[in-house]
Amino acid sequence: MRSWKGTIIGGLLGLLFFGNIITAAIGGLIGYFFVDKQRNIKMRNDAEANYAFTKGANYNQNLVHHTFALMGYVARGAGRVNRQHISTAERYMHLMQLDEHSKKMAIEAFNYGKSAEFDLKSLTDNLRAMSQGNLSLISYLLEIQVQMALSDGSLEPLEHERLINIATMLGIKADAMERLIRQRVAELYFSNYFKNGGTYSHSENEGYNHYQNNGESAPRSKENDLLKAYEVLGVDKDAPFEDINRAYKRLMLKYHPDRLKSQNLSPELVKVYEEKAKDIQAAYDLIKRSKR
Repeated sequence: MRSWKGTIIGGLLGLLFFGNIITAAIGGLIGYFFVDKQRNIKMRNDAEANYAFTKGANYNQNLVHHTFALMGYVARGAGRVNRQHISTAERYMHLMQLDEHSKKMAIEAFNYGKSAEFDLKSLTDNLRAMSQGNLSLISYLLEIQVQMALSDGSLEPLEHERLINIATMLGIKADAMERLIRQRVAELYFSNYFKNGGTYSHSENEGYNHYQNNGESAPRSKENDLLKAYEVLGVDKDAPFEDINRAYKRLMLKYHPDRLKSQNLSPELVKVYEEKAKDIQAAYDLIKRSKR
């Protein structure tokens, strides 16, 4: 669905203030170029990236190879590839709806990625050429790599280093990748909320207990839980509540079930995004309680 909001508002303003069809048309053009054009490009890129990583994956063998090779490379950063890493790889084979031929290719690519022969620079150079400037596709890819690194509940220093290296070699700034990592860690933190029947727990033995980053760990506490809540929403802890509320609404709109269904996503992928929405809701509720 294309965006026409800027065009309509610009046209109405041109008509309202100048009262003729020419200024209305000029206002509409201004609204299109400054608002709708970028929105429509983003929506198109999102749709293309979503298709590439779901129904289109079997038709894009290079993308399958590159995605799973990077997953193997990231997993090996933990010191050894464990059962959780394998399960995550298998889960993404299912989410990407890979056929048997593509699954075999994905397994071979994963094994290549964790081997000493893996060439990160060559692969990321190829990916940048393949993406053709579609940052949504790169974003999907990086999201998968972060999930791989966090699949066993901790982030080892070398895993973290490899995630940052992959991002920067794909043209993404290190601090932007760091924010993505912290958001996903915080979401894991809040998934415990739903394991306790909707009652948020501070138990040291349940849920995601720490974020290892360069050897440092964050102990579980109410204060740290609140910091994680801000990270889930992608806002600073000192942000005014209006900004927090806007961030919450923006994220919930992104993962709204009706919007997801309109994108014709697979039921499995819709379920993944709905789980994200639950974590976002838990984080927002915790922040609201702290403000009272």
